[in-house]
Amino acid sequence: GMKIVSQTVTDKKVVALAVDKQCEHAVFAEKSGEVFSKPLSALETPSKHLLGHISSLTCMVLSEDGTRILTGDRDEKIRISHYPHTFDMLSVCLAHTELITCVETFGDRVLSAGADAMVCLWRLEDAKLLDSHTLSDAATTDKPIPEASSEESKAWDYKAAGTAQATATVSGRFRGKNEAAPVAAMALHRASKLLVVAVERSTELRVIRISDDDKLQVVGSVSLPDKFPLGVGFLDKPDDAPVLVVAAPFQEESLLAFSLSTGADGAVTATRLDLSSEEAHIKAIRAIADCAKQDFLSNPQAGEEGGTGQQQYVQKRRRHTEPGWKELHGKKA
Repeated sequence: GMKIVSQTVTDKKVVALAVDKQCEHAVFAEKSGEVFSKPLSALETPSKHLLGHISSLTCMVLSEDGTRILTGDRDEKIRISHYPHTFDMLSVCLAHTELITCVETFGDRVLSAGADAMVCLWRLEDAKLLDSHTLSDAATTDKPIPEASSEESKAWDYKAAGTAQATATVSGRFRGKNEAAPVAAMALHRASKLLVVAVERSTELRVIRISDDDKLQVVGSVSLPDKFPLGVGFLDKPDDAPVLVVAAPFQEESLLAFSLSTGADGAVTATRLDLSSEEAHIKAIRAIADCAKQDFLSNPQAGEEGGTGQQQYVQKRRRHTEPGWKELHGKKA
C-alpha cells in the first residue's frame, strides 16, 4: 500500500502542484495568487516565493523541458514565465473570455480550457494562438443562470484597472449570462494527440484530436454514468491503445476506465474496461479515487449548504465557474 513519507502545511489552499524535471523541488500554486517551491528532501523548510498574480490562481503546470512555468487565473490570463528564474515573465496567452480552468503542455505547444467552454492551442515560444474550439453544443445547465444584474451594465473604467472593480468585471462576476457550460477537466494522450475534455453538468466527455497542422477537431465522445467526474487522465502505456481513467466519486465504482480506438474514418470510439487488475499503478489510482469518494459521500459538512457530499461539491464548483451564481444564491463575492 501507499505510505506518507513526508508532508508539509501551506498558508493558503493549494490549487495545483508539480515537481520539477530534476525531481528536486515541489512547486505549488495557492488560490491567493502566489506560487511557491520547497525542496522535496526538506519539506519542513520555509517556502521560496516564485511569482504572484493579482487575481486568484486556478491552475499551474511546468513545461516538459522544465524551463517554463504556466499559471492560469480568474482574469482569463495564462502567464508564461521562465523557470526557475520566475521573475522573467516571457509572454501572456490572451483569448479566453472567462476564468481559466485547465492548462497543459506538450512539446512546444500549450493547451488551455476555461469557463467559456473554449479549448485553445498555443505556441509555447511566443504565446501565439494557433487554433481554438468552442464547445457550443455542450450540455446546457440543469439550472437557469441568472440574468445580468444592474452592475453588469456599468461601462468599463480603465482607471480602475487592478482594483477590485476591474478584477470582478474581468473575471465574469458582472458579465452577462453565459450559456456555455465550463470545461472542468482535461487530459492529453501525447502519443496519439488525443485530448479528452470534461464539461460541467454533462454526461459526455469530448474527445478532440490535435492534427499535425495544429487544428482542433472533435472526433468522438465517452458516455459516463455520472455528470460530475472528479478528474480524467491517461495511463502511461505508450505502446498500447490510449486507456482513459475517470475518477467518479459518486458512483458505486469510484474508478472507470475506457480504451479509445480510432476507426478508418478517424472517429474515436470508447470501450469500457474491467479494472480488476492488481497492477501497482491501478491500485494506487483506485486508492486515491476511493479516498475522494469517502470524502464526498461519507462526510457531508454541516452548515448553510447542507445536503449530500455531491450537492456540496456541485455548489462549490458552480460558485467558481458560473457567472452570477453568487448573486443568485446570496453568496459573498
